[in-house]
Amino acid sequence: MRASSSLALAGAQERWDPVARDATDGLELAGTVYAVADLFAANAAVRRAVTDPSRSGEDRAALVSNLLGSSTDGRVTDLVSGLARDRWSEDRDVVEALEILGEDTLLATAERQGELEPLGEELLSIRSVVRGNPDLEVALADTGQEAPARRELLGRVIGSQVSPIALLLAQRGIGTPRTRTLIHALGDTASRAAARRERTIARVTAAIPLTTEQRDRLQAALKAEHGRDVALHVDIDPAIIGGLRVEIGDSVMDGTIRTRLDEASRHIAG
Repeated sequence: MRASSSLALAGAQERWDPVARDATDGLELAGTVYAVADLFAANAAVRRAVTDPSRSGEDRAALVSNLLGSSTDGRVTDLVSGLARDRWSEDRDVVEALEILGEDTLLATAERQGELEPLGEELLSIRSVVRGNPDLEVALADTGQEAPARRELLGRVIGSQVSPIALLLAQRGIGTPRTRTLIHALGDTASRAAARRERTIARVTAAIPLTTEQRDRLQAALKAEHGRDVALHVDIDPAIIGGLRVEIGDSVMDGTIRTRLDEASRHIAG
């Protein structure tokens, strides 16, 4: 992806991750994201319409709402509407973005369930099975067959041996724009699961949006303190007036002006 698309994807991932992490139906939610990815992949006219830079972002978002309708999960409609508001270098990049966001949903679900480590092991095990069966590897890579048929084949071979999340991730490694081969896709996804396992989530509350420089400084300080990469999820709450509230696990660092004022008021009153 070139710059515009990369920025759009990064913003969408930041907005989507809290939704995916809180979802109790992550497998179904990911399936809906993937269904929209398939819809866009199969319809060039639709892709061009929802990424057309000559139309306003709100116009493109309205088009998405009309296209997906009330039958689509509202969380996914909001996600795709947000993608439509952004700028994309190429229309096909939005398909790749949806594939990545579907994968993010499944990884977040595994994380929520405490299953990221075994999930990574499952993905590498599937890769070993495919590598060890040349006929299967050739059949799964055969572009003369439609992707759904190849995904079904993989499901028949390994479906009963792995978790539903691992199976869906493996199946999406077949016939999607962002993957070269299933072997590469499985390795890449296993690496993403491992990286997510090593990452700390910091929930930050600020009165106004943080600048890129402020975010970078905060991430560097938190990484130095906790010894690992820190992902920021920033919520905006003007009521805190200023300063930041940072929550990492059970640890809370509250430097907001509102809290300081409340403490001062209690001190004066007491």
